[in-house]
Amino acid sequence: MIECVLFGTGGMMPMPYRFLVSLAVRIEGQALLFDCGEGTQIPIKMSRIGIKPIQNIFISHMHADHVTGLPGLLMMLNQAAPDGTVRIYGPRGIDAYVRAQETTLRFERDYPLEIIELDEEKGVAMDSKNFEVVYHVLRHRIRCLGYSVVEKPRPGRFKIGAAKELGIPEGPAWGKLQRGENVELPDGSVVGPKDVLGPSRPGRKITYITDTIPCPGVYYLADGADLLFIEGMFEHELADEAKEKWHQTAVQAAKQAKKSGAARAVLIHYSPRYRNDEISRLVTQARTVYDVVEGGRDGARYELKVKD
Repeated sequence: MIECVLFGTGGMMPMPYRFLVSLAVRIEGQALLFDCGEGTQIPIKMSRIGIKPIQNIFISHMHADHVTGLPGLLMMLNQAAPDGTVRIYGPRGIDAYVRAQETTLRFERDYPLEIIELDEEKGVAMDSKNFEVVYHVLRHRIRCLGYSVVEKPRPGRFKIGAAKELGIPEGPAWGKLQRGENVELPDGSVVGPKDVLGPSRPGRKITYITDTIPCPGVYYLADGADLLFIEGMFEHELADEAKEKWHQTAVQAAKQAKKSGAARAVLIHYSPRYRNDEISRLVTQARTVYDVVEGGRDGARYELKVKD
């Protein structure tokens, strides 16, 4: 199972009732963190996810509401004694920012830290055994990146009946076949994964997009997403103001989600002008375009089960 946890849904500044936008994607024992604005430590603590699994952090852009929580988070990680290297990915400038904070605050780490600046228009930020994190440039007033967590195709379901018919003893041999390895039987014959596994199953895809106007990068990242977190900062009546500020409306978000074929879309990065009880207005407008759109809420959790 993959689980996504929205630590916050706000833009510009934290409010008494809304934290700044930040998302954790829990996959294979890790918690990938996307953006870390002021106060992000608080919802992390509230979520009970724990700080130690957060060892890969992806920053969209160098505006305060997306990065000013990093110094506190890195200090909190020091107490957790993470296993291995902590890595921060983001646009040019993220390295200088983090290093300056460490120097100014005289913060000494007990763990290795690697900072990777993503300078290309698009590419792979992180490549793990069973998933990768890809990025693409969006269109904001400064360089801004969107991200997708893309699970690699999963092995087909194990056919217990076929394994028994072939005389494969239950135990380690079954595990080997499920991992894609061949197994030699007592009679010397060799059985391969294709003999006991069904067709490979498609991986899951989670996309995170904020601080942009509609642009090709959105479609590149959101294409076929199972779960799309996308900025819907304003009501559509404020489309001109949104464009001037290099942001977008809930209706524009819905149009992009629909064109991309996203199975589920969650609005994020709300303007501070909207109280929580007013978010329904944005959702209502978005659903006139695409009825799978919903409003993100601080602390909300989303599960993605394995596809058949």
